[in-house]
Amino acid sequence: MTTALVPVKDLATFRLSSLIAAVGKPIETQGDKALCELLGCVDDLLLKAPLGFRDFLLRFFRASGWPIDYPSLPLWAERAGRHIFTIFYPTLRNVDWHNPSPEHIGKLCGHLLAIVSHAKAGTAIFQRFPDATKAEVQAFFAKIETPLRVLIDDGQRMPPHQATLFIHGFAHAYERTFDVVGMPRGWNTNSPVLLGLCMGWRFIVAQSPSLASVHRSLSKLFGQQEVGTEDRVKKICHRLGLRFGGDRAVDSQGTSIILDVPAQVETTSDK
Repeated sequence: MTTALVPVKDLATFRLSSLIAAVGKPIETQGDKALCELLGCVDDLLLKAPLGFRDFLLRFFRASGWPIDYPSLPLWAERAGRHIFTIFYPTLRNVDWHNPSPEHIGKLCGHLLAIVSHAKAGTAIFQRFPDATKAEVQAFFAKIETPLRVLIDDGQRMPPHQATLFIHGFAHAYERTFDVVGMPRGWNTNSPVLLGLCMGWRFIVAQSPSLASVHRSLSKLFGQQEVGTEDRVKKICHRLGLRFGGDRAVDSQGTSIILDVPAQVETTSDK
């Protein structure tokens, strides 16, 4: 397996499916082909997304260990992003994506199939989307169902010990993706604040706003009742490593960050 990083020469056209070649494994099985098709579906969706969202996503993937030659996130934003990821994938909090086990692959497939099933049924979380967005999200998950089921079938055909781990992970994750009314199990009372920090991470890094300003923005976005008091937001930020020194936002890890979203991305180290 190669450890070379995949360059992102053009953020607007970069495709996640290019990571397949970076693994160094030839595409031979139906499962390999299904994985390529699945990533292709994700690529098609991302190409419609704003550059800022794609920028955050690639930074998060890089911070999570994906072999992408792209700037990472400051540690506090990475931690907030991990929470957002685990809203729908709560059993995948700590995974080595360089070398995922059959159980972790099963968990990923279990979560995805649960989301596909709930999207088709239009359960609680999907009723919260505007109609146009809901239709697009449901169409996306309908599109990935066929390659996903091929991946699941491929996992069940692994050698017995690996297949057992895969099936255990699949069943464990499938049952833990949504609650009885169809809301994500990973969502909790801190989620609105953490989601808001992900959405506004670039502004926080660039402008270093005060705690009061961050609290006002979050309250305007999600409502005072969802966000809570200024002191509560401060405690959540401190747990992430986002401090407010002299009433201004600072990264307690001293992470330097490139804020541009250029077409040509150069590698920089985080210190």
